[in-house]
Amino acid sequence: MLNRFRESFKRFVRPVAKSLIKMGVSPNKATLIGLFIALATPFLTYYYKYTGLLIGLILSALFDAVDGEIARISGRTSLLGAFLDSFFDRISDVLYLYSLCFIGVSLDIILILTVLSILISYARARGEGLGVRVEGVGLMERGERIIYLVILVFLSAFYENILIPGLYVLMILLLYTLIERVYNISLILSKKK
Repeated sequence: MLNRFRESFKRFVRPVAKSLIKMGVSPNKATLIGLFIALATPFLTYYYKYTGLLIGLILSALFDAVDGEIARISGRTSLLGAFLDSFFDRISDVLYLYSLCFIGVSLDIILILTVLSILISYARARGEGLGVRVEGVGLMERGERIIYLVILVFLSAFYENILIPGLYVLMILLLYTLIERVYNISLILSKKK
């Protein structure tokens, strides 16, 4: 869904990436910084509640967006960088969702959201491993999930009673996305010999 806004987003990210390159930050360093911020997010949430969660989410997601741009601008794209970025994204996703327990969300809800998020990402990885282009398929790709979570957490800081209903809506959207991806991949693979 966000693919149509990608170019506009790159115009925002590119200057940040260029500044980090001047400071000697490599693509893999940016990926690691994003991971360390994600690792800190549960602690930030524990101590600072909604504010801590928002800071962790936004900063970690920013570094996650910037690492790829640093790689493209500096001509330092690599298979290792692509693997680490994808692998650390999964760890970050789990940490973002786990952090919700420190603002009163039950572990049952967190578990369901985590499983759905991982399965959506796995469907893409496995589908693309079998030669099916999956980018752009599904309502709630990773970028949309993070943006939704940021907006929901921000609003919940002022209206706490919308957090749980908002997470149930996210659950439904994730399930729909997973079904959409599995269906799309299955349809394409069924036509291949």
